[in-house]
Amino acid sequence: MPRDVPDDLAGRVVTLLGSPDVPGEVGDRLRRLLHDLPARRDRAWREEVQHLRTVASVPWLRAPQGWREHRDLSAAVDRELHRHRGARHAGQVFVEHAALRAFRNRPAVRSGSGGRLGTAMLLVGPPGVGKTRLAGELARAAGTGFSTIGLAGQSDGTALRGFPRTYARSQPSVVTTALVRAGRRDAVILLDEVDKLGPGGSEGRPADALLEVLDGRGEFRDDHLDLPLPLSEVCWIATANDLGAVPAPLLDRVEVVHVTGFARLERELLVVERLWPQVLQDVGLWPVDGVRPETRLVLRPSAARLLAAGSGTRDEEGLRTTERRLHRLLAVLAARIPHALELLVRRPEVPALEIDEGAVADLLPELRAHRDPGEVGGPGPMRFGYL
Repeated sequence: MPRDVPDDLAGRVVTLLGSPDVPGEVGDRLRRLLHDLPARRDRAWREEVQHLRTVASVPWLRAPQGWREHRDLSAAVDRELHRHRGARHAGQVFVEHAALRAFRNRPAVRSGSGGRLGTAMLLVGPPGVGKTRLAGELARAAGTGFSTIGLAGQSDGTALRGFPRTYARSQPSVVTTALVRAGRRDAVILLDEVDKLGPGGSEGRPADALLEVLDGRGEFRDDHLDLPLPLSEVCWIATANDLGAVPAPLLDRVEVVHVTGFARLERELLVVERLWPQVLQDVGLWPVDGVRPETRLVLRPSAARLLAAGSGTRDEEGLRTTERRLHRLLAVLAARIPHALELLVRRPEVPALEIDEGAVADLLPELRAHRDPGEVGGPGPMRFGYL
């Protein structure tokens, strides 16, 4: 091992070279890079070390612990999706695919099979129904890594295949980047908005490159690394708003699953149980001494009902509008009562603040027209007087 190779990188390379999981071509590349390093100087040396780090960062090794067993996975998917009936069929399909993956991944079967583990899913539904969120929930239920590749506006295949190293400031493919970010070769990787792929140009059509990614043999090659990527165990989940805009060859590679949005009651429950805690964390309010911020800044069911209403009652309506309203609610509250949020979280002697429908209507006047005439709201701004 050359003396100037950073210790963390050297340890990673030694581990890879000693593992049977690493393809021979990858092992040969690592050895050649190590052999050539002492002859490099200055900028060329730094570039080679960075290239060595990029190659070594790909998850070539099998994860020490695979996906959850079938029964545990099924229960985990039910827990993740119990508030979204429009996604339950997608969860069922995911569990079924996972059962086939488990069979194919057994050593006795794997040794005689070079194919990819299962068919990709295509989640189809109107904007905002939670398709992207659903893919992350399925990955979390499986206990594996998750990463996203945004495809909207991709105009050629170079970004998907990678830029050869002969180009200045060249980069690996977005597929490699997503795989490294997920950290596992059996990760769930989301191909977001495949219906918005560009038509292609001089560097080829992105749809053609995507077909190579989804090829059943799992032999996609990154042009920057000039190596085949370990994609045979990746679980691909794609999304589209418009099924008719998805290229026909891609439809042959996926199983189409339709996703509908959240009904009003489902959105109300999700606002309190999931969105509100997440938004509080997004603005920097984290648990302090084991006390979660949503127990100090309490969103009442009547407030959640008003926040989840107002932009239509169609089942297709998603959570994005509600999430934006929650962020705006916190912004108005922080502007109206400076330091209130920090006091509530860090000063346990300060009584918890409850936000009800009347307070929401006061802080977000644009929602007043959507209040239920039968509801008796709270006193609005007076509720915040003790701060």
